Amino acid sequence: GGFAARLSASLAAEGSRADLVTVAATMRRLLAKVFFETLPQLVLQGSFIMADGRSLWKQPTVAFSMALTAALGCGKACDLILGCIKLRKSEYVADRRAAPVGIAIGVMMGLLLAWGTGRVFVAETCKSRMWNLGSGCVDAPPRC
Repeated sequence: GGFAARLSASLAAEGSRADLVTVAATMRRLLAKVFFETLPQLVLQGSFIMADGRSLWKQPTVAFSMALTAALGCGKACDLILGCIKLRKSEYVADRRAAPVGIAIGVMMGLLLAWGTGRVFVAETCKSRMWNLGSGCVDAPPRC
């Protein structure tokens, strides 16, 4: 059902040259979904959890939502990477230059998803339950 499966069907159907416009449109749609939907949602959820000051485990609904968002985002990143690998290896496609770029973008998406999710787990080790990539644990003023 994903990009890699649609790409395989497109490559087989097109014969000498895949419909690169369709492939490019699908890649753009995956990128847009991850960068403008999944990652911002993950960052906002993580920021909410850290700002609340309570443990992640005391907020099971938000934790489940965050885990589901991260899993779906990772699925999209893997889908993009696998599709680009198939595109690169295909004997039907004359122009394969976009595949390495797509693979690099997919890896970057995976790293950003890992950061968005991992920072909340690392924050669990901090007294204030807040963590920043540049400074580590953040000292928060006492709560009222």
